[in-house]
Amino acid sequence: MASIRQRGKKWYAEVRLKGVTRRNTLTSKKAAQEWARTIESQIDNGHLATGKHCHTFADVIDRFTKEVSPTREGGKWEKVRGKFFKKFSIAKIRLNKLSARHFADYRDERLKKVKSSSVRRELNFMSSMIGTAMRDWEWIGYNPVEKITKPESSPPRDRRVSKKEIKLIMRELNYSETCLIIQKKQQTATLFLLAIETAMRCKEMTTLSWDQVHLDKKYIQLEKTKNGDRRQVPLSTRAIELIKKFEGLHKEKMCTVSEGTASSMFYKAKTNAGLNDLNFHDSRREATSRLAQKLKVLDLAKMTGHRDIKTLVDVYYKPSAGDIADLLG
Repeated sequence: MASIRQRGKKWYAEVRLKGVTRRNTLTSKKAAQEWARTIESQIDNGHLATGKHCHTFADVIDRFTKEVSPTREGGKWEKVRGKFFKKFSIAKIRLNKLSARHFADYRDERLKKVKSSSVRRELNFMSSMIGTAMRDWEWIGYNPVEKITKPESSPPRDRRVSKKEIKLIMRELNYSETCLIIQKKQQTATLFLLAIETAMRCKEMTTLSWDQVHLDKKYIQLEKTKNGDRRQVPLSTRAIELIKKFEGLHKEKMCTVSEGTASSMFYKAKTNAGLNDLNFHDSRREATSRLAQKLKVLDLAKMTGHRDIKTLVDVYYKPSAGDIADLLG
């Protein structure tokens, strides 16, 4: 609220708002009122400091990744990305000076090095951080990321996994159907095969405990998935066969390899096999395309955990023309 009073022939104006104080002396009451309205608008829009000092974007990153990220799915990625953002000049800019132009410059710089989908994901994360700083902390009055044009998403990945590629990966991971699963790379190989059979994600499998695995009833109970829902995953005869290979490794956990270790071992194996464009997560698309030949779409969505049928069809269901022809008979 502005305070305006006359002092002799001059008018004294003072604005106190959101921890910011600004004072000025003007020649008329009207000029003082107009000045006060301008200052109040600047504070509300985040163009003036809103505390004892004006925080930088780096301060937003630090607080968000410390307080908010640990409570979110993907918090580990957010911490890594936040540390990466701090390498750019945008991190040093104070919030009262931060504008859409700074994020547009960041967008254009990043588009020279990475795909548009990656830049879009980074900007969405930045927007989430700024939004929290605006709503919950009152550090800034508006979200400048929302003012810029974000890159278009890349076309959905359509990579399938062939039998030959599976064979090459299994060889690199020292896996055979008759061997005991002892080494962590053999566990990684078995998890990849299990993913192709069930469409489970790597993290979902590496965090399984035996009390979630119900072989007698032919399903696995996932307590927390990527979208936050609980999900039961039906098990085929082949899936049960693969799971039994883990028996005896650990009393409580199904496997002893972590998500990070499995990802690293798979990356090394596919690189050695000359399959640089293959990802572990491609197993989910392969599984979905195979399962689509056996299950109705709603049953398939329930098994894979997709709320949006469009996402299921556009991103994960990638049958070949031959697959569809086989269904026609």
